[in-house]
Amino acid sequence: PETTWQLDPALLEDFESSRLVRKPVGSLSHEWPLLVFTLAAPLLVAMSTSAAFGYPLLRLPLAAAAFVAALISMQHLGRKSRAWRAVLGFRTSWLSREIVLYGAFAALCALRASLGWWAPPGSWWATPIAAITFDALAASVGWLSLFAIDRVYDPVRRPRSHKCHSADTLLIAATVVGLLIPPPFLLIPVLTVRAMCYWVRKRRLRREGRPHRPVLRLLRITVGFVAPLVLVLLSRKYDPWIPLVVSIAVGELIDRCEFYLELEAQTPRETIASDLG
Repeated sequence: PETTWQLDPALLEDFESSRLVRKPVGSLSHEWPLLVFTLAAPLLVAMSTSAAFGYPLLRLPLAAAAFVAALISMQHLGRKSRAWRAVLGFRTSWLSREIVLYGAFAALCALRASLGWWAPPGSWWATPIAAITFDALAASVGWLSLFAIDRVYDPVRRPRSHKCHSADTLLIAATVVGLLIPPPFLLIPVLTVRAMCYWVRKRRLRREGRPHRPVLRLLRITVGFVAPLVLVLLSRKYDPWIPLVVSIAVGELIDRCEFYLELEAQTPRETIASDLG
């Protein structure tokens, strides 16, 4: 027989009201290695994706940057000598999946970059098909690693009722792909969806009485959403590459910084509701 748990809502209300007001768990001074990593990872995955579609790319710097980003993310760990143990929970932990998948992405980038050095002449490894296969594998594993990165933050990000966050690494990578692969009109639907997610999130935070940072919100919307959309629409007459890159970069930095500043731990009500499904 199935066991059904029924909890008195009044009991949960009394329990939560007796607790101190929660402070955000996010802090840029503490989270900066993860901030750098979660901005670099989608950029590198997007670059790998553009290479898989046949666009020219310096693969050795890409592979080196992938490993540097991983090393930077390790600065967040307290005991770095035990970092290898994080991979042991791959079946149940999104953090373990992130580490394994991103490590596989970096390794595949390195193998692809060094293919011309170790592949025996005349073998399958030296053929264009092998190069295309490595590019496709690296890009695919990279996208999976970004999905895992986003899932790691599900228990602590606000608002938790929204499955799509404008600062998700998957959406950042999709934006960069639209920037790298011409024409740039892929940016229009991606930026539109992200702008809607951002606006809804800010309205929700404001209704909940949480910090919604109106100045940063104005900058994010005007510089990170409106300006790129206008520049894309003008791209048939002008070359907007430099201002487009600058506006998107500024917007991504603001959004991801706000992402970490808005992180909060789960309340007992949320934890129980999650456990009971």
